[in-house]
Amino acid sequence: MKSLSFIASLLLLTITTSTQLWANTLKLTPKITTEISAEAKSELQLETTSNTTSDTRFPFHADIPQYVEQAEAAGIKHQYDGPWEYFVGGGVASFDCNQDRMPDVFIAGGANESALYINKSQAGDELRFTKLTSPVTDITKVTGAYPIDIDNDGWLDLVVLRVGENRLLKGGANCSFTPANASFAFDGGTAWTTAFAATFESEANYPTLAFGNYVDRTAPGSPWGTCEDNVLHRAIDSLTHSSSEEPSGALSKSSKGSSSESAQ
Repeated sequence: MKSLSFIASLLLLTITTSTQLWANTLKLTPKITTEISAEAKSELQLETTSNTTSDTRFPFHADIPQYVEQAEAAGIKHQYDGPWEYFVGGGVASFDCNQDRMPDVFIAGGANESALYINKSQAGDELRFTKLTSPVTDITKVTGAYPIDIDNDGWLDLVVLRVGENRLLKGGANCSFTPANASFAFDGGTAWTTAFAATFESEANYPTLAFGNYVDRTAPGSPWGTCEDNVLHRAIDSLTHSSSEEPSGALSKSSKGSSSESAQ
């Protein structure tokens, strides 16, 4: 009986002591938390000076990107310019047109000719580009361009936005491009196009192309309050390119106000 009484007393003492320690911990926790928060706030108050950071208590060990202007040194000598129609635009399409895993660039020129520059850089070396001269890609009145594989042949095509007729350029091996408006039965219109988007609609095999147009330059009072209709183009047949100029596929056109509303 004495042994059982001793064990019971020991258990009671243990429970009482544990309860007191737990209670004391709860009482101390808010105080400790407050002190840590205050100290952390004090440590995190970094001194700021003009264009410099003098605080070194929290060193940043990750890589910090640094950019250096190298366009001309890399071989890109190009200018986007022109009258008032070109105050919007100046887009650049970056894509791999020869499948060498290096990004090539197609640059809009406005009133100047656009240009396609092939990336000849070596990994870890200086940037180097070579201009690929071609009447197909050297186009005036270009405001921007977007790479997209329209016909799913594995080569990126170019949708070229212009002040005037938009153009589809079908991509091929070694950054070769051919005009594709006729072969895709694509009506490029005559609008001032400044935006583009593409999407695959439900059960569609080919993308729907959306063109955002700006001001109707032919309307009275232009450019004030004379917005141009936007346009959708949907594929309605197999978009296979042929060597002739006869359309082998078709991109149907829908404008604002028609049964198929264009994006606003």
